[in-house]
Amino acid sequence: CSNLTSITLPAGVTSIGREAFYYCKKMTSIVIPESVTSLGNNAFMGCESLKSIVLPPNISYIDTETFFGCASLATVVLPSNLMSIGYQAFKNCSSLASITIPASVQSVDSYAFYDCLSLDSLFMERQTPPVAYDYTFNTFTNTVLTVPVGAKSAYKSANVWKNFVTILE
Repeated sequence: CSNLTSITLPAGVTSIGREAFYYCKKMTSIVIPESVTSLGNNAFMGCESLKSIVLPPNISYIDTETFFGCASLATVVLPSNLMSIGYQAFKNCSSLASITIPASVQSVDSYAFYDCLSLDSLFMERQTPPVAYDYTFNTFTNTVLTVPVGAKSAYKSANVWKNFVTILE
C-alpha cells in the first residue's frame, strides 16, 4: 500500500483485519462503512499521513496499536457504544489535539494516548471514571480534562484520572 492515498471501503465489509493498512504512510483518508464491527490490532499503525477517522457505530473495541504512530491524525470520532480502548491504541498520534471519550467506555488501556503531545482537550462523557491503567496518558499538565457535571470529585480521586492538573465540569 506504499502509494495508497485514500480509500472508501464498500458497504458490507464487516472487519478490517490485523495490519490491513499497516504503514500505508501516504494514506490521508479512509471511509469506513457502518457495516464494520471490528478493527484488528495494528490495522492503521504507521499511517502517518492519515488526518481524520470516523469510526462506525458498531465498533465496541479499539484493538492494540490500531492507530499507533498516526502522526497527522488530528480528528477522531469515536462511536457512542465503544466499550474499550486498547493498549497503545492512539500512542504517538502527535497531532491529536482533542478527543471525546463516549459514556459507554469502561476502560482505557495502558499507553492508549501516550505521547499524544498535542492533546490539550480531553472530554469525558462518562459520569464514573473508566478504568485507566498506568501510562495511559503522559500529558497531565498540558491536557484539560472536562467531565460531566457532578463527576469532578470522582475523577479527582480515581487512579490515573486524578493526575490531570486541570479537571473541569
